[in-house]
Amino acid sequence: MKRRRRAFLIITVLLLLVILLVLCGAYLRSQVNYYKGARTNAWKAGARQLALSGLEDVRLKMLKDGTFPPTNLSTTRFTYVEKVFDESGQIVGSYRVTLRSDKSDKPLYMLYVQCEGRLGPPEAPIATHTLSALCDISEKRRDTSGLPNPRYRRWVQYRDSDWQY
Repeated sequence: MKRRRRAFLIITVLLLLVILLVLCGAYLRSQVNYYKGARTNAWKAGARQLALSGLEDVRLKMLKDGTFPPTNLSTTRFTYVEKVFDESGQIVGSYRVTLRSDKSDKPLYMLYVQCEGRLGPPEAPIATHTLSALCDISEKRRDTSGLPNPRYRRWVQYRDSDWQY
């Protein structure tokens, strides 16, 4: 009789272990998706930071160089790409800046800037993010006062996704 109780106890313990193993396996499988999502969010955040670097690059170029962007082009679109490296010289990613000056004449005086950040190698990025902004390029206020524009070469509108004006 004692031997029979031992066999029942061993079978019960084995069944409980199998149930725990199945539950732990399901839990671990669900955690894989969370880790993938966290990694994807980190990549997207890196691509967004590269796009912000592009916007900052445009802003600094406009502040330092009065002839930027070039206006003697036959087209209204100006695009350039810059690669970003870390301190060890490895490529982190790149950003592509597109400037559209088709609304830069009277009465709007606006420059459309679109920056696309690409995380990873330029030929096969692992994440991309696009930022768009409008820059006021009117030297004088828009009223009849003729005073200098306090918002000259500053962002007047900024969006985190693709949009058109």
